[in-house]
Amino acid sequence: MDLILSLTKGLLSSLGAAIFGTVFPAGVPSYFAQILQAIQDLIHIEAVSNDITLIKGTVDGVISQMTIDYANMKSASGVTNKQLIHFLSPIEATLDDQVMGPLEALTDTDNAKGNAQQSLLVYLLGGGMQFAVLQEMALHDPDAATPGASQYASDIKTYATKYATRATTLLAALRTSRINSITGINPGMVAEAGQAERPDQSSDSWPTGSRQVETYIYDGWLGSRQCDNTENLDSWTPIESSDAWAATAACRPGYIASAGTQFDTDWSKASDTIADWVKLQTTPLPAA
Repeated sequence: MDLILSLTKGLLSSLGAAIFGTVFPAGVPSYFAQILQAIQDLIHIEAVSNDITLIKGTVDGVISQMTIDYANMKSASGVTNKQLIHFLSPIEATLDDQVMGPLEALTDTDNAKGNAQQSLLVYLLGGGMQFAVLQEMALHDPDAATPGASQYASDIKTYATKYATRATTLLAALRTSRINSITGINPGMVAEAGQAERPDQSSDSWPTGSRQVETYIYDGWLGSRQCDNTENLDSWTPIESSDAWAATAACRPGYIASAGTQFDTDWSKASDTIADWVKLQTTPLPAA
């Protein structure tokens, strides 16, 4: 996730070559490979949705165009700003229509690790790339007296408002999914008791001796049992009245709190990126 944050920081730091070199450095960076691996690591999934991986070709194509074709064109002798804008316009449109548009169309109301949640990191990457292209267009806009007066600078403000709002919603939904993946207390039986006659000598059988019970919460995000406790419990005491149950109940709030804290740590750079997008709403271009 470091590359996404460094990309956004480049948008806020300085204008011109510094932005371009930060977002589109020499050579083709393996942005998407890093993003896909980060998604798997952070959301704990085996494979990323096809709806997201299909965008890889578009993102890689844009990176290639910017780092090779556009870089060569920009350094060519006699190139005009109008020619640069003519080259950049379809690239910006591609990012808008074929990356950000499809990502915004992804929704999940039931799946805690579904397409929309998985798309957050790719959304941050695509948005950052689009902002970088728009800043480059503002810098070379032949119809504007200054980059700040360019329509492309205004477009950055508009997109930053839209994208930051959606990214904030996705991040909040993802955090809620993380917490909701932790279940209540689950009872289990490790070893069952035998059977004996009831003290009233009725014909109904009655468990005798003790049984080993287990209580735990299940973390569906990690796919593991937590706050696990076992106890040898007499046969006639409900498991809900056991010390094991009480211990798991006492453990659960702390585990939920720690899961939330860990999520905030893991996704802190996404939060920082969104905060930087908010800054672009009022300051679309850094100082020259």
